[in-house]
Amino acid sequence: ETQPGNIEVLFSLERVMGKTGMASEAIMYLDEILELDPDNLTALYRKRYFLEKKEKWDDLISIQKTIIKSEHNEKDRKREQTTLVGYKYEQGRYNLENGELDKAEIVFKTILRLDKDFIPAYLGLAETILRKGNAEEAVSFLEQSFEQTSSLIMLARLEDVLITLGDPVRLIRLYKSSISRDPQNQ
Repeated sequence: ETQPGNIEVLFSLERVMGKTGMASEAIMYLDEILELDPDNLTALYRKRYFLEKKEKWDDLISIQKTIIKSEHNEKDRKREQTTLVGYKYEQGRYNLENGELDKAEIVFKTILRLDKDFIPAYLGLAETILRKGNAEEAVSFLEQSFEQTSSLIMLARLEDVLITLGDPVRLIRLYKSSISRDPQNQ
C-alpha cells in the first residue's frame, strides 16, 4: 500500500542527502519512492538531476524515457524528448572520448534517426569515423551532411579535414558546387 506520509518522509531524507552532497544516498531514497509510486514525476526529475551531476548517461537515458512516458501533456513530452536527444549526445561524446568508437557510432546514428537536424550528432559521427581511421568515409559523410543541412559548421569541419588530408582541390570543388547551387549566399 502506498502511504503518502512514507513518500514525504523519503523526500525529506532525499533532500537532506542532496544538500549534504550525498548524491548516491539521495538516489537510494528516490528509488524507494519510485518503488512505491513508479510514475512520481517529482522523484523522476530529482533522480535525473543527481544522475546528470554524476554524468551517468546510460541511467539518465533510461530515466528520461520513463519521464517522457509519465508526462501528462504533449508539450511536456516534446520538451523531454528534446532533452533525451541531448543526453544521448552526451553519451555519444563520452563513448567517443573513452575510445568506445562502435558505441559512439551507434549513439550518433540513433540521434540522427530521432532528429535529422541535430548538427552536433553529424559532427560526432564524422569524428567517430575519422578516429576509426576511415578518412575518406568521413569526408564523404561530411560532404553529404553539408549538402543535406547547409550547415556552415559542417562546412568548416569538412574544410579542416580536407586541409589536414592535403586535398584542397576537393575543397575548392565543394565551394564551387555550393556557389552554383546558391549564388546569392555569401
